[in-house]
Amino acid sequence: MSIQSEAALEKLLIEQLQGLEYEFVKIGDEADMLANLKKQLEIHNELTDAPLSEDEFTQIKHYLNNGGIFERAGLLRNICNLKRDDGSTREIRFLNQEAWCKNEFQVANQ
Repeated sequence: MSIQSEAALEKLLIEQLQGLEYEFVKIGDEADMLANLKKQLEIHNELTDAPLSEDEFTQIKHYLNNGGIFERAGLLRNICNLKRDDGSTREIRFLNQEAWCKNEFQVANQ
């Protein structure tokens, strides 16, 4: 039985996930993570022609920043009713629960 370093195991796992079409994303800090979240929400909710403004994205962050870990997991399965800057409302979904395989999957490392 050979011994592998944690770094080697992590590299192998990332390669396996990429082989399953997980997109590798580089997340260096909280700002990178939030920028990636905003981008993915816009893609998932087909908002590429009308991207989220900073105020709209702040509404979503406030929505998600409630309760403990179990409550937050529930929020991800719910719908956020977003009030757009133009006064309209829009449902924001975080996961496609009906066709989960259509969700975008990503992998990052430390």
